[in-house]
Amino acid sequence: MGWLPPFDVLAWLAQHDVRVTVKPILAPDDRAGEAILAAAGEVGADLLVMGAYGRSRFSEWAFGGVTRTVLHEATLPVLMRN
Repeated sequence: MGWLPPFDVLAWLAQHDVRVTVKPILAPDDRAGEAILAAAGEVGADLLVMGAYGRSRFSEWAFGGVTRTVLHEATLPVLMRN
């Protein structure tokens, strides 16, 4: 069925007049961070909210990854949850 956005969170934000854009992104693993930042720029995002560390922190540190890329290259505020 694929990924579905967290509708309960989206509904709560809408009740509080927060405009949210959910944009599924397909990208190769080694370009996911860049794709996320590009999508944020395309929609004019004021804040990027995302999960952190899909892999172990050691793997992220040693080989890089989405979290590392976003933290180092983002030009907008980022809220991460691990």
